[in-house]
Amino acid sequence: RVPVRLVRSPGGAKRVQLLHAKAPTRTILMVYAPWCTHCNEMKPIFFEAAKAVPQCEWKRLNGDEKENEPTLKELKVTGFPTLFRIDSSSPTPVRFRGPRTIDALVEFATAEGEAEGEAEARH
Repeated sequence: RVPVRLVRSPGGAKRVQLLHAKAPTRTILMVYAPWCTHCNEMKPIFFEAAKAVPQCEWKRLNGDEKENEPTLKELKVTGFPTLFRIDSSSPTPVRFRGPRTIDALVEFATAEGEAEGEAEARH
């Protein structure tokens, strides 16, 4: 089991469900909008970082779907793309605030025990 699962709401849209896994697992979640230029530029970076860190689960959530608004509010998403690191050992997702590069995303995906403020201050 992974700590994040994309589930369909009654209206049919996907939303994030945080789960508590027995084994330590990590998910990198990218919230995007199909019309967003920055998201389209980030997409190949996201996939390259995923190849470099296969021990993480890499998932994308379409934030443009109206039914996903409760999830966007829960994660406090105010723009696209927004990326999170979600660990099964922590109830709080960590927001990525680094540069949009493969190296920065790989570093974020493999970082240990950082709070959001620490990750933000380092970049």
